[in-house]
This record gives sequence, C-alpha cells and structure tokens, in this order.
Amino acid sequence: MEVIRVEDAEAGLLAFIAMDAQRRWPAFGGVRRVRYVDEGAAVSDARRLARAMTHKLSIARLPAVGAKTVIMDRPGLVRAKGYACLGRRIEALGGRYVCGPDVGTGGDELALLRRQTRHVNPAGNDAGRATARGVLAAIRGLCAVRFGSNQVRDLSFGIEGLGSVGMAVAKELVASGASVSATDLQAGCVAEARREGITHLSGDSLWTGAWDVLVPCAMGDCLSAARVERLRVRGVCGSANNQLRHEGLASVLQRRGVLWVPDVVASAGAVIEGVLTVAGGRTAETLRAVAERIDHIEVTTRVLLSDSMQRDESPLDGVQRQICGDRGR
Repeated sequence: MEVIRVEDAEAGLLAFIAMDAQRRWPAFGGVRRVRYVDEGAAVSDARRLARAMTHKLSIARLPAVGAKTVIMDRPGLVRAKGYACLGRRIEALGGRYVCGPDVGTGGDELALLRRQTRHVNPAGNDAGRATARGVLAAIRGLCAVRFGSNQVRDLSFGIEGLGSVGMAVAKELVASGASVSATDLQAGCVAEARREGITHLSGDSLWTGAWDVLVPCAMGDCLSAARVERLRVRGVCGSANNQLRHEGLASVLQRRGVLWVPDVVASAGAVIEGVLTVAGGRTAETLRAVAERIDHIEVTTRVLLSDSMQRDESPLDGVQRQICGDRGR
C-alpha cells in the first residue's frame, strides 16, 4: 500500500492518498473529508478504505485497484484552496489515481478538483444514484435467497442514513410496496422521508427493530458486537463501507441466521460507473454496459449467498476466497 502525504500550510490542508501497490491498473477511490482524532487515525482509515475498494473492484471484475484520499477536516482548512492543492497533486500522479466523491466531498468539491486535474469521476456521473441502484440489486439478490423471491413487496426495511444513497433506496422500496422505517440526523432528510411515506425512527430503535432487512447507508463500523447480538432481522444489505467493527462478526451473523451482503458487493455501483465511463466515455453504449453491470450485482449476491450457505461459511469467507482465487490467476 502506497500512502502519499499532501500538505499545504496556507490552505490548512493535510490529506493522505492511499493506493494499492499494483501499477498495471489505475487506482480508483473517493475523497473523504471528515474530522479525525489524529494523523494516525486518518492514515489507518485511508488504508482500510483503499483495501476495501480493491476488493470491491475485484468482485466486480473491473481492471482497477483501490484507493482513497482522506482530508483531515479541522479548523484552519480553507476548503477551496485545500481542494485546489489536492487536485494539483492528483494531476501530478499522471492518471495513476482517479478520484471521486465520498463523505464530505460532493458536487462543489469535485468541481474544485476538476479545475486542477483531469483524473476525476466524470461530471455526468451520479455516484449516489449508481450506488443506490447497486444496493437495490443486492437487496433483490438477498431476498431471492432468504425469502424465495426477489420481490420486496410487503417486506419491512430499516434504513440507517437518508443521504443520496439511503433516500434513493428508501423511495424505491416504498414505490415497490415495501414498508420502510429510517433514521437520519438531518431535519431536511427527515421531513422529505415523511412526505415519501417513510417512518422516521429516533435513538437506537433502528438496531433493535424486527425488520426483514436492515440497510446501513451511513458511516462504517456500524455493526458492533453489541448490535449484532441484538439484531432481530433476517438480512443486512447496505452501502456503508467497512460495516463490520471486526471481521469475526461475519461468523457471528452467520451463527445467528442473519444473511449479510458484504458491502464490497452491495456498494459497487458508483465505482462500476466510474471505471467504465473513464475508460469509454459517457456514450450510450457505455451507459448501457454500466446499467447491466450494476444490475448484475443481484446475480453476484444470489450466487455468493447461496454458495456460502451450502458451504456453511460466512459470505465474507466467500468474498475472500474469490479474491484469493483472482490473485492466483
């Protein structure tokens, strides 16, 4: 894993670009801007997210490796100058790394980056929409295995996070006849959810509710040991990256009879769109290929979960076995 430090005193910028070491393919990954307790925590998060992105790309059969940039959001950071500085550093990498959106980096920040570098997720792409489409495909695959049908009508879903991904997933589930409850801290998102027929939850009730499927679409590390032991759900499938507090919890979920779709499978929509459109442009042919690849997540999910059940192993074991097999070829 290669980690590049990017620092600019005038802009108040301290960022880290983590890229997996393979050089034969470009590295893809978003720019995350959040508050970290220290530099060590920032670097650790960047490395972990980059490695997860590599796994995501491997499962999706895409010719790229993982990367992640983290910006330490702290007093003194001048956002416009900071992103400009970061953009120049990404441009200097000569295409080895293609950046995109993530927590804290949306359309305005991507526009700042595009003024300095060509190596950014294409402007016409919609990462939230693409990710949501992939999560919905994974949910269909989960439902096919768990409930015998890929239809969501009359099933209940509990969603954490009503950002661009969670809200899109919630609206589509409601439109398809599902019952949806959700939690979010933003008043605007809560008001919109209520208008859409989504029940708003407060406190920790999401994690103790008896949903058919839990859909984590906020921050990672959301599945702690305490929460996993209290779950009363049949399945878990969402877009949050690195959901498990530690990998051993995949086996705990399996033991408790909860089918979990690894996030590297469910959340691949945006990077599928990014890699294919960077390579082929936003042509009609490329966009058809993007839609087909994202929708294929349903098949990937169904095969992974069915195979894991037959082998009496966790889906994480299945993902790791596939990744190791790919490396061996």
